[in-house]
Amino acid sequence: MPDELSIIWPIEFVVIGVAVSFQASSRGKDAWKKLVSEACREQISPSVFRPTIPLSVVIYHFPDGKMGDIDNTVKPILDAMEGIAYHDDNVVERLTAQKFEPGHLAKWAKPSTTLFKAISGQKPITYVMISPRPHEEIV
Repeated sequence: MPDELSIIWPIEFVVIGVAVSFQASSRGKDAWKKLVSEACREQISPSVFRPTIPLSVVIYHFPDGKMGDIDNTVKPILDAMEGIAYHDDNVVERLTAQKFEPGHLAKWAKPSTTLFKAISGQKPITYVMISPRPHEEIV
């Protein structure tokens, strides 16, 4: 049986569009979760074993203007990845969420190709990274 090591870590993807709050209408939330699920599914084979090991999730929002509270955008993203990246989001032990509104970008030492796409691409866009290292130091 394949194990967590058969997955190529980290898993990274971007979702183009405005991140939706868990307080949004069901229709808007469902449409956003579908976009997240599809982007995640493109990176993970359906035959891959869903990890039950502790995970870390990074979510970076790159809006095209002023953005509201990011804490409300996290739950729909985590829920959308259930059954694709993991069986249940209770395996997520570390969560980092940050927004980078226009004019407030950070300096990136060595962004991955996927993160670079989010930084330099069309906005709004959300970057997601899943890693099996929830206890490693943030660099």
